[in-house]
Amino acid sequence: MSVNNGDNASAPVFNSAFLSKIAGGSIQGAISLVQTGMTAVYDLQEWLLDLADRVTDNETDIASNTTAIANVPLGYTPTSQNAIADDGTVNLGNNKLSVVSVAGDGAAITLNSIPFGAGYDSLSDMTVIRLYGTHATNTVTIVENDNDGGAILNGESVTLSKGRFIEFLYDKTNKRFVEVMRSADI
Repeated sequence: MSVNNGDNASAPVFNSAFLSKIAGGSIQGAISLVQTGMTAVYDLQEWLLDLADRVTDNETDIASNTTAIANVPLGYTPTSQNAIADDGTVNLGNNKLSVVSVAGDGAAITLNSIPFGAGYDSLSDMTVIRLYGTHATNTVTIVENDNDGGAILNGESVTLSKGRFIEFLYDKTNKRFVEVMRSADI
């Protein structure tokens, strides 16, 4: 068969005109696309099949990355502990960014020297914790403790009353909660 000017371009026309058939009706041969100054495609069918595989792989990667991105928290995770006992601790989840509203249990209190409890070492490195005071008289005091699980402060201690905050960064290597910033007036 031959291809004539004006014939519709289709697989049967091209296959019959340019490729030979082997027993069973399958096509033997390959179409190559070569143009000066361009990257040549020497087996069009193989190239198209490879392209289809790459598109499928990329679709799979995009779908899995979209799911992973959707599960990344994009801000602080708020929690509240408005009845902390004297010498108590602030409980943290596994959030990389936490803001915890805090107040003493009916009175002003001082947190334990390990203010975030014994499970602090399960936190991820560089976890950010912001404590926010919620009561004018049931304040929460944090003391300096440069030991495992302790808080390294920019001063000896800090007291959180209503509207005041302090932020820590957990340094897993040194096992310390390092003060990053605090309200200007505490």
